[in-house]
Amino acid sequence: MTEIVKTPFRYPGSKSSFTNTVKSYILHNDLQGCKIVEPYAGSAAVTLALVSEGICSEGLISERDPLMYSFWKVALYNPSALIEKIINADVSLKTWHELRPLLNNDSPDDGDIVEMAFAALFFNRTNFSGVLHTGPIGGQDQSSAYKIDCRFNRKDLILRIKAIATLSKKIEVNFGDAIEIVKEYKRRTSPFFYIDPPYFIQGRKLYRHHYKLKDHVALAKALNSAKFNWMLSYDNHDVIRNLYNDFKQVEKAFQYSTRVSKSENELLITNMGIPEEWKYRQLEVA
Repeated sequence: MTEIVKTPFRYPGSKSSFTNTVKSYILHNDLQGCKIVEPYAGSAAVTLALVSEGICSEGLISERDPLMYSFWKVALYNPSALIEKIINADVSLKTWHELRPLLNNDSPDDGDIVEMAFAALFFNRTNFSGVLHTGPIGGQDQSSAYKIDCRFNRKDLILRIKAIATLSKKIEVNFGDAIEIVKEYKRRTSPFFYIDPPYFIQGRKLYRHHYKLKDHVALAKALNSAKFNWMLSYDNHDVIRNLYNDFKQVEKAFQYSTRVSKSENELLITNMGIPEEWKYRQLEVA
């Protein structure tokens, strides 16, 4: 049985449990063996799972956040350097404050890429809800029952990074703007794009590189003329539904976690065929 590679990230709106939904769309539309592109990589849970399972032959993950880009670059192509950092890490508020200035970087730095990669993982595993720019678990006074190191499981993180590195010949990493990647590929009929942009409502709270309305509109405009097959996941909002009123839309309930676990209806939008089991949830856009 193929071992599915799992992301080491805790992520708001994590799509780890969402992979089977994307898989069902790929199989329904006879796209198995395709290349998958995730222009908003984040935790990259979907690409990791589908490439390792063999549903997709290869992948391209792209990130605008320089710390997250650095993590994927190092985890795939220089995992031993990152593993050494994890082994020797002092998971404390002192380290948290020492790494904090790296959040001000606007672009990756090859000379500091391992440190930036480690910072991405460190903040994700030690901050509230895995949000890179929020505060540490336990607070600055560490008065909570849960301390800053409670989710930093070295053994598990190392195993996951080693598994990620096995995909280094199948997954390419890119630093750049997601909408520009969509525009670059829009005249091609392949590969398959799985697109998970910043949330329309909560984006400002969850992402350093969140979107304004004009950015959501620009993405919709770019996808409107794209020839490749794509699936888009968004928070369910009237503005988003109307931006994509020419495409198929369905609701899908999934579990996600910020400070508490909850179930929300995600809006799925696609220019592909919808599997039979989802048709009864198809939305009519006014």
